[in-house]
This record gives sequence, C-alpha cells and structure tokens, in this order.
Amino acid sequence: MDKQGLFILFQLCIFSIVMPTVDLISDTYLCVQLLLAGHTLWAIAVAMPMVINALFTAAAWHRFPHPSWSHRTLDWLILLLQVWPQYLAFSIMFDLISGRPKWSERRRYFNRNISTLEPFLESLPQLIIKACIWTFFSQMHLESQTRDNPLFTVKNTTVIWFYFSFGMSALASVFGIIRFFKDGPVRFLPQTGPASGFFTLKYILAFFSVLLHLTSKVLLCVLMMFNALGIIQVIYPKEPPGI
Repeated sequence: MDKQGLFILFQLCIFSIVMPTVDLISDTYLCVQLLLAGHTLWAIAVAMPMVINALFTAAAWHRFPHPSWSHRTLDWLILLLQVWPQYLAFSIMFDLISGRPKWSERRRYFNRNISTLEPFLESLPQLIIKACIWTFFSQMHLESQTRDNPLFTVKNTTVIWFYFSFGMSALASVFGIIRFFKDGPVRFLPQTGPASGFFTLKYILAFFSVLLHLTSKVLLCVLMMFNALGIIQVIYPKEPPGI
C-alpha cells in the first residue's frame, strides 16, 4: 500500500470513526447526567441533535446504493446504536486493505452524502447548547451552589468531562465543515498537494477561517446568555441619568 492509501486509512480512522464515536459517547453521558440531576429540559436539548442526526442517518442508510450482504439483516442493529457511519467507514477501510475495486466509489459516496451529516446535525448544535449550559451552570447566583448541579460538583471529573465533551464537539464541527468543503458536494479546497491537499495554504486559511467563525458565534451566544441572565448589567451597570 502506498502513502496515499495509508493517509486515506488515517483519515477514515480518525475523522470518521474515532471522533464521531467519542463525541457520541460524551454527548450521551452529558445527557444522562443532566437527566439524573433533574434538569429535564437541558437533557432534552442535548438529546435533540442526536435524535435528528439519527433520523437523517436512517434515511441515508435506506438510500445507500452500495449495500453489503448484511444491509437488511444486521445493519439495522448498528443503526439503532447510531454507529452505522462508523461501521461503513470501517468497511471501506477493510475494502481498501483487501484491494477490492469498489472501495473508491463507496468512499466517494460516503464523503459526499454521509460523513457530513453528523458535524452539521449534531456536533455544531451541541456546541451551541453546551455553551449555553456552561454559561447557565457556571453562575454562582444561579445553579453552581445547588446540590443538583450536574457540572460544578465536588467531583472535578464531572467538570473535566464536560470540557472534554465541549472540545470534542468543537473539533468535530470544525473538521466536519472543512471536510464538507474538501470532499462534500460543493468542493472547492485542493484535492492534490502535500498530504492530499491538507497542508496547502488554501486549506490552512479555510481551516482558521471556519475556526474563528465558530469561535465568534459561540462567544456571541455566551454574551447573549449573559445579557439574558442580567450578568452584563451587574458587571457594567448603567449610570443613572442626570437630573
């Protein structure tokens, strides 16, 4: 296998298997923590992107033009666990290693129609929701001193896990948008060059552009929450009008 094949395996393993799986596990854990703490509305908010992504993934599974022998027998079990895209990426890796001729066609369809669902439908909304959750539960006068706070408790592992989940959603969102621009239906990033175009100037500039854009959106969301909770008025009180 040449260097390009190894790099394709690396891409599929990291961006299509590891990151989505870790992101799914962290979101599920956060949802359960919120639910057990009695914050049902926040738990529903975290669960909704996962449900929406599952519905769109089920539609993509139903219309998949390259089904395997287990597509109608065993794949629906994997679909219920919300890991069918990861399973498909793994099967493409297996076909590439085995030298089967249709792996390239299956990978092209996977990149354009399936791999970009999770970043846009789950990771990106989760990033905004988690920013709102952090803003709400980190306020001393709201929830941070109560017993049912699912984030800022005596156990620091809960806080660390939340920040880890937040970081995974951010990474999945940024790389998902970039992958949409590079391998999706509206490709405009280079396909050739160092590391198949990943180390080109155009790709690097697009990456930082998406990163800064998402950062500004999250900061704007946090500022809006601060204003809604009355925190900005406390930090920067308005002076009373003169007589």
